[in-house]
Amino acid sequence: MLTLLSATLLCAFAFYFTTRQSGVKGLPEVQGWPFVGNLLQLRRARSFSNKLQSWSRKYGPNLLVKLGRRPVVVCNTFDGICDFWIKNQTSLISRPELHTFHKVVCSSEAFTIGTSPWDQSCKARRKAAATALNTNAVRSYVPAISREINDALREILTDSRRGVNAMAPKMYMKKFVLNVSLTCSFGTRISTVRDELLKEIVDVEEALTRYRSHTNNLQDYLPFLRWLPSASSDAKAYSERRDAYMNRLIGQIKSDIKEGTDAPCSVGQVMKDPAFSFNDVEMMSLSITLLSAGLDTIPANLVQAIAVLCSKQGRMIQQDLHSEIMAHYPTLEQAWHGVVSEEIVPGLASFVQEVLRFFSVVPMGFPRTNVEPVQLGDIRIPQNTWFYMNSRSGNFDPAAYSQPEEFQYRRFAENKVPQTGPPMRHFGYGAGTRACVGFHLANRLMYGFMGRLILGWEMQAQSEVDIDPETYNTCPSSLVAEPKDFLCSFRLRQEAADEVQTLVQ
Repeated sequence: MLTLLSATLLCAFAFYFTTRQSGVKGLPEVQGWPFVGNLLQLRRARSFSNKLQSWSRKYGPNLLVKLGRRPVVVCNTFDGICDFWIKNQTSLISRPELHTFHKVVCSSEAFTIGTSPWDQSCKARRKAAATALNTNAVRSYVPAISREINDALREILTDSRRGVNAMAPKMYMKKFVLNVSLTCSFGTRISTVRDELLKEIVDVEEALTRYRSHTNNLQDYLPFLRWLPSASSDAKAYSERRDAYMNRLIGQIKSDIKEGTDAPCSVGQVMKDPAFSFNDVEMMSLSITLLSAGLDTIPANLVQAIAVLCSKQGRMIQQDLHSEIMAHYPTLEQAWHGVVSEEIVPGLASFVQEVLRFFSVVPMGFPRTNVEPVQLGDIRIPQNTWFYMNSRSGNFDPAAYSQPEEFQYRRFAENKVPQTGPPMRHFGYGAGTRACVGFHLANRLMYGFMGRLILGWEMQAQSEVDIDPETYNTCPSSLVAEPKDFLCSFRLRQEAADEVQTLVQ
């Protein structure tokens, strides 16, 4: 037995030293350990993003780390991210495949569009998703968005007994975002936060997001660990649970189309459009993308937006934004409909973007890999190198933002942001060709929901809420932040209580 173990370890080390990849000449490399590189150093850190940011101060804005034998280029500044993700966006168009997520979780090879390596199939699926999520599509979704905002606010009104009971907002935000996805993409919806399907989807999708962690899955970088059954059994179980509800949703649409009873929805439209001849795997990929995209990120941003409004400075922000919204519309009813159909109130739009920047709920952007060599000055980065965007570090770059550690809700309205970079002037949606295709819809959902909430309610927390970007996240190792729960009182504005109760019906 001892001989077998020794032989196994010898083979593993031989494999490592004969196949390990070299660094990138000209990029400073963080000193690590043999065999594991910087993997354990990053795993021990509470925040992957913060650790890399601290290294950037020592080594330089763009640096090289090793995850196992894998060299990874990390960009930590606003300009550094723009140099790679925007100036070289045609090169950095692909995604690397990670063992746990791509081989175990997505065992059917139905990767979401955002996690798919770049090929013609991914290009076609991304085109279909972009069609379903562009500005024209978002305008067509306004009635559904309006209905789902009202439904969420009505349920909050009922469950809080009109503000008597304080409540945690998380599941109401999850239900709201999921219902928009279900309605617009699948032609169905759920009725209450106590619905079992909601609980199942939220539980599974949160777990799968954790499996997309950059450092949680050692077997992604240390291949010999894949021989251990425990490395994949839990991930596979969650994958099977997701397959169950996705097959149920897709099967229902197919049945409704066959019977001629299908409701208008993007997945049904793609199924009937001869321009998109997708096979079952591609159809599953598109469907998973449209269901899960934003299900973690948008609720996290909404929860933290509410947390800000419940903070010490929150009452002033609530009153200021309420006054500004009402200055743009002659009546409450017109304001109620206007904040969903258009985005014309600068302060409210800025508040949403500052939430996206300040909390950076995806602190380390989705990894990229270059399909052709990248030349940056004297540095030549070979094809198939991995790149990590430290989006949180870029969003807090003092060279790009004045006093970045302060939440300035009018920062974007006052144009105190970089004049270059991604369209939103922050990295909340990524950057470059593979940036989030659903940012139009995400902006509208957050703007509309927060607009109506501010118009009709005054919010107050039962105790101090955590709006510190360093500590609000309960699971820093996950790909997407998971904000701390807190109890909030939602009290109808006294001067408009009767009208608001009528408008949410």
